Amino acid sequence: MLKKIAQLLALGALSAMTACAAMQTQTPAQAPSQEEVSRHYRFPDVPFPQDFKLDRDKSFIYEAKESATKVGRLVYTGYDNITNVVDFYQNEMINNGWTEVRIIEHSGTIMLFEKESKICHVIVQSGFATATVEIQIGPR
Repeated sequence: MLKKIAQLLALGALSAMTACAAMQTQTPAQAPSQEEVSRHYRFPDVPFPQDFKLDRDKSFIYEAKESATKVGRLVYTGYDNITNVVDFYQNEMINNGWTEVRIIEHSGTIMLFEKESKICHVIVQSGFATATVEIQIGPR
């Protein structure tokens, strides 16, 4: 009986060590390569953190070519903390020519940016070891 319990404990410890080794270490959010950018969205001046995945079920883009109107809601999820993601957007949106208008912090963070005739809301929320970014972009 004790031998069985020892085997179960050893198996459990091995499983826990394997799971811990498989977990990614969190690093500050970074911009993806141009190749990754082109396959994810049609807003070249709106960045998203590297290794974040587009949630196609929650995202949409509407484009009317005759009026040059383009609006979208893009939702990305990735493994990073909310502070790194907010810092990423504060830096990268400005690097892409956007002007920060306001920031609202609560359980998440809402950032508002403007550029030429466009407006962009970036909503960052944290989950269990993840961050979700919702980008809403359209004309002013």
